[in-house]
Amino acid sequence: MNILTDILSLFKRKKFVKEAKANDVLVLGLNEEPDMTGVASPIPYKSVRLIKVKDLVVKGEACDYTNVFNGAGTKPAYIYKDTTQDPCSVNLRSLAAVGNYISIVTNNNEIEISTSAEPNRASNVGDGVELYKDKTGAVLNFKTLEAGSGVSLSDSGDKIKITCTGGNAGVTSIIAGAGISVNSSTGDVTVTATTAPPTLYAAGLTQFNNNAPTLNVFANSISRILTATYVDVGVYQFDFSIPVNINRTAIKCSLTGQSQPFLFNVSNQTSNSFRIYSYIVDETGATVLKDGILFKTPLEIIVYPE
Repeated sequence: MNILTDILSLFKRKKFVKEAKANDVLVLGLNEEPDMTGVASPIPYKSVRLIKVKDLVVKGEACDYTNVFNGAGTKPAYIYKDTTQDPCSVNLRSLAAVGNYISIVTNNNEIEISTSAEPNRASNVGDGVELYKDKTGAVLNFKTLEAGSGVSLSDSGDKIKITCTGGNAGVTSIIAGAGISVNSSTGDVTVTATTAPPTLYAAGLTQFNNNAPTLNVFANSISRILTATYVDVGVYQFDFSIPVNINRTAIKCSLTGQSQPFLFNVSNQTSNSFRIYSYIVDETGATVLKDGILFKTPLEIIVYPE
C-alpha cells in the first residue's frame, strides 16, 4: 500500500494518538510542484524522510539576559553571569550572607535579606573631655589620647596607664610647718601631723538653790565625762570619768557679764577632779560664797598632748 494513502486513511478515520514515544517515527516531506503539468503525482520518495520523536528538537532563538542598573549609588552586584552550551545553561549568581547578623530567606516570589544587628552608636557621659567622635558606616570613631610634656601613655591590658615623667616642673612644693611631716617616697605625697592637737571640753554651767550644777555641753574631744555635785554653799565638785594629766590641763570658768560683780575660782585641781567656788561682792567690797549665781557660765577644759 502506498504510504501516502495510509496516512490519508488515518486522517480520515481520525486515528490520532495522545502521546508519542521516544522511538516513534514521524514522516517529513518536502512540498514540491509536480513534474507533470496538470497531473497529480505523489511526492517523490527521494523527498520523504523519517525522524524519531526523541530527535525532534527545534532550536529556538536565544534571548539576551541583561542586568538592569539604574545608574545611582555604588556599583551593583549583577545576578546574571553567562550562558553556556552543551548542555545549554543560563548561569545566575547566588546570594550569600557574609558577615555576622545577616540572613537571606526565600519567601514565595521574594528573596528577603535581613539583619539582626542593632544600629549602635556611642555617647560620652560626664563633664570631662569627650573620647567618642562620630560613626562612619558601622565603624565607631574614638579620639586618641596624646601625651603632653612630662607625661607618658602606655597600653596596660584593659587599661591605659598615664605616668608622670617630668619631675616637679610647674608643681608647687609642700613645706611642712610645725608639728607636720611631708613624705613623698612612695610616689604619693603624705602629710602627717607629728604633734597631736589639744583636745577641748566646753560647757555652760547653771546652778540654783542648793542643787548640783547642770552642764550644757557644747564640745567634748577629751574623751571624758564630767560629773558635777553640790558640796557646800558656793562650792561645787567636778569629777573626770578618766584621769587627766593635770600638768597639761587648763581649766577656765568665765564671768557671765551680769550686772552684779561675781567671782569664780577654780581650785583643788587633781588628775581626777577640781572644784569651782562662786562668790558675790557685797556692799563693803567683801567676797561671800553664794549659790545660784552660775547661769550659763562658760566652762572650758583644754588638755594638751604629751
